Amino acid sequence: LYGMETNELTDFLKNNNFYIPSASRSNYMQTSLSLASTLNMSYLDHLAGEYQNQNTAAPLMNMVRNNSVMSYFKGAGYKTVAFASGYATTEFDQADLYHGKTMINREVYHILLNNTVLAAFRFNIFDFVATQVQAHDRLIKSVVEGLAGLEIADTSPPVFVFAHLPMPHPPFIYNASGELKLVQPRGFHFGDGNHWGQPQDYRREYIEQLIPLNRLLIKALSGILAKGNRKKIIIIQADHGPGSLLNWEDHNDSWLPERFLILNAYFFPDGDYSALYDEISPVNSFGVVFNKIFNTNIDRLPDKNFFSPWSFRYRFTEVTDVIGQQLDHVPPH
Repeated sequence: LYGMETNELTDFLKNNNFYIPSASRSNYMQTSLSLASTLNMSYLDHLAGEYQNQNTAAPLMNMVRNNSVMSYFKGAGYKTVAFASGYATTEFDQADLYHGKTMINREVYHILLNNTVLAAFRFNIFDFVATQVQAHDRLIKSVVEGLAGLEIADTSPPVFVFAHLPMPHPPFIYNASGELKLVQPRGFHFGDGNHWGQPQDYRREYIEQLIPLNRLLIKALSGILAKGNRKKIIIIQADHGPGSLLNWEDHNDSWLPERFLILNAYFFPDGDYSALYDEISPVNSFGVVFNKIFNTNIDRLPDKNFFSPWSFRYRFTEVTDVIGQQLDHVPPH
């Protein structure tokens, strides 16, 4: 669909003995839903009844902030490390070590620039859109550099590190050579799917952003893999895919494989990937890890996928079979 013949990141991962499932899908199609599910190793059915007529993110933010995965690691004697994301749902400032804090997060920027008179401010000496682009760039690069340079002493307790990069998700701030696009005709916003614009433009700008982002991730991973003697387990996982053909309100008017198929790569130091499989979805990721390193007996859940509209995020429709059917019919592009 995107016409991308090669991918530097996946080539790097394969060359460094990562396991990359060939058919992994996200369980949900929004970040807050996906991470609430992944970090609690459970589906969100219990929210559908109570909140089906609401769209509040509060229960999801509570589930992410007080998630089972980090609680389990802490209970096992791990230190927790987190990086600022600029995304309120994944600001784990309660971690034992928290790196960075954005002055103003993306939601506040979005409100300021799209719902107030500030949207019209474009001075020669100060441009809100350009300022946001630069802040987003600094955030992404500070997380990458922080991961690559993170020092964990051999005498330290074991450590769980979490970083959420809100990219290559829009806004598309990089061109293919990694230069910043300070002029944003649509403004600086995180609108996705049919909230964004023309599908062909979306796919072109997505690929332009993906190329420098992949190089940043390779830099971070090279630093992590080369550093120290401690054994490392690494999961690189998208919480959803892109959305050039996503209609937020109608799954029948969307090409769902684009939104649900994800990169979901694993590195185990012993190279034993026998517990992983091509269709593994994020809800099962940490169960596999815990069974491996703590000898737990966490049951594998069915790998399912749920669509929910932007206006009512808890009205879940299972689309597992629909995605499989649509995979055989890639739209013209």
